[in-house]
Amino acid sequence: MSISSRQLNYLVWRYLQESGFELSSYALQKEAHPQQLEKDLGEKVAMGTLITLVQKGIQLTQLEQNVQKPDSVRSTADRKVYTLLNALDQELVEPDTPSSREYTPPSDILRDKDNEGDQEMENSVGKESTPLEPSNEIPTNESNSSKVTAHQPQDNHQQHNNEPNWNTEVVYEGAPVSAAQWSKDTVAVGSTNVELIDMNTKNTVTLAQPSSIPENEVTVISWSHDGSLLATASFDGQISVWTSDGKLRHVLSLHGSPVLVLKWNDDDSSLLSVDCTNRLVVWDSASGDIRQRFQPEPSNLPLEAPPSTTSSGTDAGWIDSTTYAATDGVNIVIYKLGEPKPLLQFQGHSQGINSIEFDTYSQLLCSGSDDHTVRIWNGKASVPVHTLVGHSGPVLATRWLMAPDSLSQVLDPEARRPAIVASASIDGTIRVWDAYSGQCLNLLNAHKSPIFFCELSPNGKYIASAAVDGVVMIWDFSKGPQQVDLVARHEKAPGGEASGLSVLTWSEDSTRLFVSYGKGVVLKLANDL
Repeated sequence: MSISSRQLNYLVWRYLQESGFELSSYALQKEAHPQQLEKDLGEKVAMGTLITLVQKGIQLTQLEQNVQKPDSVRSTADRKVYTLLNALDQELVEPDTPSSREYTPPSDILRDKDNEGDQEMENSVGKESTPLEPSNEIPTNESNSSKVTAHQPQDNHQQHNNEPNWNTEVVYEGAPVSAAQWSKDTVAVGSTNVELIDMNTKNTVTLAQPSSIPENEVTVISWSHDGSLLATASFDGQISVWTSDGKLRHVLSLHGSPVLVLKWNDDDSSLLSVDCTNRLVVWDSASGDIRQRFQPEPSNLPLEAPPSTTSSGTDAGWIDSTTYAATDGVNIVIYKLGEPKPLLQFQGHSQGINSIEFDTYSQLLCSGSDDHTVRIWNGKASVPVHTLVGHSGPVLATRWLMAPDSLSQVLDPEARRPAIVASASIDGTIRVWDAYSGQCLNLLNAHKSPIFFCELSPNGKYIASAAVDGVVMIWDFSKGPQQVDLVARHEKAPGGEASGLSVLTWSEDSTRLFVSYGKGVVLKLANDL
């Protein structure tokens, strides 16, 4: 069979689009550019072609094994050379001739910055941050929810210098890291094992995984707030709870699918776990017993929803010590310990929800979705109070910011503190919103690739963002949401490892980042901010 790598990339790209894997298809599109074959192959390649070819390949292999005899002789004229689409009785045309069919990208979610180079970043040095003016375009309210549309992107950050303001140190080399979290002076790193790295002595303790499945990848790691307990979950759904010195306390076995979320409540008395089938379990941290469990019905997605909306539960979080929220497809469900049924369901997103976070001060919940919107909920209604429109790609992370005290609060202690939320998208931007008014206050667009990570520092002063190209940036929010400074930028880790990141976590003192690149090299990035 004759097939070029470009043709294979095109078929895989088409398969990812047909299956609704928007992020994966976009990543392949940016790296391999399979869309360049769309003009010539788009009308020739039917839906499901990759699967059909694989099936036919299996059949032809079996046929060859059954009928090819060692003594048989064929003339070369009888032999047929299979090209990419011969098995489907279609003629493959290489993209050498122009076509009248114009190519329209499946999703225009990232501004093309390939030709801009680094000159734009250098020119931004010393420029003042310019906040976005509130948009005058506010559509009519629907179902008591206001929809706010932001202005088009522009440079809205100040960079103090264009040198990577980092001290880097390799502290771990091993299998590709799938999860990690910092607690005090210890980083828990998960791959096929869990290792505790003392960041002062660099000593490492390897935890003995109780799973009977070899090479069982760790999917998520979560330290308790006081740092005394560590919860780890593996691909087979098993959860282990360890003491801070690496002793196994509990093995929690109820999930039969990969666990995606582990969250401790405020007093560390309960551990919430969510797997990829949306099963939720709340565990008693002292005894290891099950306090509550739910298995939401998967039928709550609209029938007309495209495949990308059928995403599993991808985030959950505690509202208080007994109440928690979890994603369920396109909805957010509120649960309470001791209640046999969910308390409330938030409806409004049209595609899968990637991030939810509750703000204890404003008592508001924010969510980011594949439908490119951020929504603000207040718990008094099942529809959002604001739908924030501005991103041109799926929103992967939302974070509440600790806004500095305003002058009005100094004069009047009873004045309402601002409620500010930041959202990061694969369109390569971070937007900063006023959750009360729904207005976009600032736009941070220094990244040139989709942003996959956005983490607030424990002191509330910085946000660390990391893009698919491996670039890490630190944003200083201490002057307020409308005067954000880009204070550090890290291009690529030393040693020539892969550029993509898989883990990003802050130290408790907000001075260091623990970052993992694709080949298992984890860096401690120290920075004098």
